[in-house]
Amino acid sequence: MTTEQWVIIGLSASTIILMILLLWQRRRQSQIGLPGLASDRFGELLNSSTGLNSIQKTAGIVSDLLVEACGCESILFLRKRRGILDLNFHYGLKDFKRGAIRIPFSGALAKEISRGFQPRSTEVLKKYFSDGFAELLAEKEMTLFFPVFWKEHLYGIYFVKTSPAVSTESRDLFMATLARHLSTAYHIKWHESKLNDIQNRMNSGTGSDRKRGNIPRQISADMLALVQHKNSDRLVVQVIDSIQKNLALKRIAFLYQPRNSVKAALIVRGENRANLKMPSIESVGKILSESDFESTITVAEMANRHPDQKDWFDQLAALGLEQITSLPLSANRVGLLAWSGQPVERIRSELVTLRGQVELLSSNAESYERIEEMSFTDPLTGLSNQRYFSKRLEEEIGRCRRYNRKLALIFFDLDNLKGTNDEHGHLAGDELLTQMGRILRETTRSIDVVARYGGDEFCVIMPESDLTICELFMDRLKKMVAESEFRFGETNEKIRCTISLGGAVFPAHAEEPKQLIHVADMALLQAKESGRNCYRLYDPSNSVCGENGPTKG
Repeated sequence: MTTEQWVIIGLSASTIILMILLLWQRRRQSQIGLPGLASDRFGELLNSSTGLNSIQKTAGIVSDLLVEACGCESILFLRKRRGILDLNFHYGLKDFKRGAIRIPFSGALAKEISRGFQPRSTEVLKKYFSDGFAELLAEKEMTLFFPVFWKEHLYGIYFVKTSPAVSTESRDLFMATLARHLSTAYHIKWHESKLNDIQNRMNSGTGSDRKRGNIPRQISADMLALVQHKNSDRLVVQVIDSIQKNLALKRIAFLYQPRNSVKAALIVRGENRANLKMPSIESVGKILSESDFESTITVAEMANRHPDQKDWFDQLAALGLEQITSLPLSANRVGLLAWSGQPVERIRSELVTLRGQVELLSSNAESYERIEEMSFTDPLTGLSNQRYFSKRLEEEIGRCRRYNRKLALIFFDLDNLKGTNDEHGHLAGDELLTQMGRILRETTRSIDVVARYGGDEFCVIMPESDLTICELFMDRLKKMVAESEFRFGETNEKIRCTISLGGAVFPAHAEEPKQLIHVADMALLQAKESGRNCYRLYDPSNSVCGENGPTKG
């Protein structure tokens, strides 16, 4: 199964999870729902392709669901084109001037729009509207908007008028689900368009390639075959193998920085490759940052440039590696290629020509990896989402079984978030969740997995943690949140917040991921039943012990 298929499956899974959360909210908050939820159309949305020719179909289903499930009486969709947001689709509107429906695009507008997928009041955008457009929205009572975007790419914006009969919380969550799905479809289309462009450029060759000379036919074909690869670090290995094979290089070594790692990696091909050791981690960054030469230099010259790493370059020379050139992997990543082969001038010329193709391939793979990462990320808090949490919990429990280790799982949610939303508005509630994400990132260890489980519920996977560590962490986090001042809005208004926490430990309380989730959630319920602003370790007898939780058994 390809990476693209996994991304599409992940998108569908994320959407299903959000629908489950709707039902979960309905159970916990009672009698909220989406009238007329068209389950068949929603199923069609989940099954819809996200390729080049599916945007119109996907957008059509989204519009139908806005009307049928969210009670939208009027809809405007403005598509971004050449620096302007102008009319692409409308529903339920009559007697309006099409020319008034356009917004000049700017960085400030993009920043304001792209804060998240949750629908917000159009009041926050009024300063970007023309008088005519502001009057149209007011006349048609279109008071909400939500964006279609992916990181720095803004594709469009919806303005809607909704029915007051639909529950606000359910509606907002469902609209955010639709926005995220459509955003992913647009971004995969953008990525595939870029992919086609790369293939065309690599087939025809750029102007600079023609000036520098033609790439041998076989290596050009090999490079073109790698366009479909979506993992940048696996791609690097195949690129280096292709270069060695097609340029008939006896020996080759490539030093580079993997995309999501602070450590450098080293690929060595040829004789005695096991004898080449890595340079110190501290020196790798310096070596790579200074490897900006356009052609090649000798290994001996590099040793002179970096006397503190002379031993490493001497190792290269001892293996018969004679020349060094930079081989950029993308705009932000460079690699260092050492090689030996005859004749030197021909190899050098071909390697210089190949740089552009390697950078195109790597940048393309990195772009797709970022799409994949977004499918694991909660857009509001920047934490991991439930899909990633479930994946990692399975992995970490598997590791604990193999090495006979312990693991703590903590669930917590905010006490009375609904009261905050009612008193200060949903924007304040969103800001509270966002700042909670920041506290969690600052409080947890690098090995911990922190995720927004859904709504106002968060979870933390703590590897190498027993009952004592679990209790200490819950106590510390509870106090830190209670003592924090959460601020929102232009007036910097302060909000106080408390949390209730429940914890469970593998294997003491459960030996399977689903069971561990269940008992941790039960501990959270025990904490809430105990008056909130407290924590509980899972206690199967459901006894309430002390203000700070049960004593260890």
